Amino acid sequence: MKLNSRFKNGQKIRVGFYIVEVFQYASIYEEMLKSEFFEPFIVVVPDFARKEIAIDVTNKVHDSLSSKYQAVYKGYNEQNDEYIDFSDKLDIVFFGNPYEVMVHPNHFIWHMLKKNILTCFQNYGYFAITWCRTHIASSSFWNACWRVFVDSYENYNDLIMYNIRKGANAYISGYAKMDKLASIEYKNKTRKQILLCPHHTINAKELELSNFLKYSDLFLELPQLYPDVDFIFRPHPLLKYNLTKYWGENKTNKYYDQIAAYSNAIYDTSEDYLDTFANSDAMIHDCGSFTAEYLFVNKPCCYMLKNSDDINKMFLPMGQKCLDNYYKAFNKDDILNFIDNVVIKGIDPMKSQRDKFLQELRLNYPNAGKRIVEYIKQEIVSVK
Repeated sequence: MKLNSRFKNGQKIRVGFYIVEVFQYASIYEEMLKSEFFEPFIVVVPDFARKEIAIDVTNKVHDSLSSKYQAVYKGYNEQNDEYIDFSDKLDIVFFGNPYEVMVHPNHFIWHMLKKNILTCFQNYGYFAITWCRTHIASSSFWNACWRVFVDSYENYNDLIMYNIRKGANAYISGYAKMDKLASIEYKNKTRKQILLCPHHTINAKELELSNFLKYSDLFLELPQLYPDVDFIFRPHPLLKYNLTKYWGENKTNKYYDQIAAYSNAIYDTSEDYLDTFANSDAMIHDCGSFTAEYLFVNKPCCYMLKNSDDINKMFLPMGQKCLDNYYKAFNKDDILNFIDNVVIKGIDPMKSQRDKFLQELRLNYPNAGKRIVEYIKQEIVSVK
């Protein structure tokens, strides 16, 4: 009602995007920039849980977003150790992160709710693993949001079954993070490109996705085994942080330097990976969100698993559907066979079923962001 009166008085609706590292809202933000209705801006906030790297990450993300957009601010002042409060300039807030432990109270939902700000969220990753059900959709954050924007009908059905509010605050929009993929120009290239994307959970008890320690030596061998293939090593950003705690700084840095030293390998730390996705030929990984996201480009992909039981144990029904369209690797030979036959020889028997699955996966693509913006505007305008 408050925003409806602002609209009737000819005032723009002020929307803040609170981002820690991943900016999953680019298409929503850009759609709002074009609108006479909204006035969007971005606040880059530090990772409160990892203070030793927080400032570097904040500065990197701020610089990257500032190079693309004008209204980008920092949520932290290094000079006086102040976590800046923008809530008085907000009507609506989109959170980039659902974890209370990761941000200062000034930048989280409870502070916003006290100020009568409408709170919105779409997850930083596509809902593919059971962690999303047990640690995100079951959180008090998720259930306190005014609207959560859901990537698929399958995951909305999962909310109806398992969420305490049965999805009452959910809107099925499609996955806005991948919208920008549609506008990427493909580069001419003569060599195959394979993405290597290990997850960071090397010693996590609750989420044991990572197989990195099992295959770390193999990743170093691959550029030598396949000199005519280019490998892009793009681990989860937290892998290096966790490896440093597990291996020590010297061994970790040496490993990353060894990868980068190959002429046919790149250590990719770019914030936006959609261009890399679009211009690659395949991916080998054990990440959560990439399980669905890489299928958007309709290239063959190989998932590293400890055993087949993990599929039912660790993946949501939608994630299991995604993995039905994957080649699976349980050992080194499976990975080499994938590279030899599927990538290099182009023998890709899963291509036709991936084509079919895309129709379900790419809900409202590439207009999920536009759908979300139209929905919010309609909700405000139609208040009686």
